Amino acid sequence: MLPPIALHFSFTLIRAYICFPTIRSTYFRSSKTLQAKSMTVAAAMLAARNAHDSIQRLREDGSWTSLWASCVDGAILLDVDPPCVPRVRRPSRRIDNGAPPTVQSAEEYHKMIFFQLVDNILEAINSRLHQKNIQFYVDAEELILSSACKPVESLDERATFTRRIGAVCDHFGSDLDVRSLTLQLEMLYDLMDGKSASSLSDITAALTTLGPAKRLYSQLSKLITLLLVIPATSATAERSFSCVRRLKTSAQHYQSSKTKPSAGSAYTSRSCGQLGLDSCGTRLCGCQ
Repeated sequence: MLPPIALHFSFTLIRAYICFPTIRSTYFRSSKTLQAKSMTVAAAMLAARNAHDSIQRLREDGSWTSLWASCVDGAILLDVDPPCVPRVRRPSRRIDNGAPPTVQSAEEYHKMIFFQLVDNILEAINSRLHQKNIQFYVDAEELILSSACKPVESLDERATFTRRIGAVCDHFGSDLDVRSLTLQLEMLYDLMDGKSASSLSDITAALTTLGPAKRLYSQLSKLITLLLVIPATSATAERSFSCVRRLKTSAQHYQSSKTKPSAGSAYTSRSCGQLGLDSCGTRLCGCQ
């Protein structure tokens, strides 16, 4: 659906208006799924992979052909100039080898831009999925949940069980005792008493009902606590937001452009003083 007002519209804006909701719908659907209280890390990984595959399909020729047809029809409907390729400057003689210039059609040009956007999104998802902490979290969570839902019976299950416990204890070092943790994980199935455990919260609820007897599962409780404080994949982005919040507050949003620099400098200088720093080392602050 196109907006009713065509004032100052260009084909590039129409392309963004039509193509962006396709990606946005996948983003909001995945975001809502990941914020569920019962979500586990393994299920979150699966949801992220599904979102990745959904966005990956936008690179198929059939999907692009449909989007391009919608963009062209929208331009005709709003009486916008037809798509064209921007002017390309001739390379300097120093790097020009005399080859004929490459001529792109308007569709190829806009297709290249859209595919760059899709590739950047896919790369961001892949960088989150392949972090070392995430894979370790998945293995450790699966170790606890599988122990709660099913006892170890076969030799293959025993070997996998022992390998996972060894990896967990090696990761946390001296914080965990291998022998005690192994025993408590083997007792976990009896503690659940046939109840299904779909997340760590189900296990913590069962441990809480024990009262003082919870000390019998001290190593298991410590492991769950350590897992819950593993840095999230968005920790870097959250730190960036925290740094920006020190420079731009909600009060500064309503100030005029004339007063923003002085207010920002004063606020940052005050922040540096509260942190015990002589200067923040940047020209933006005005501490120097």
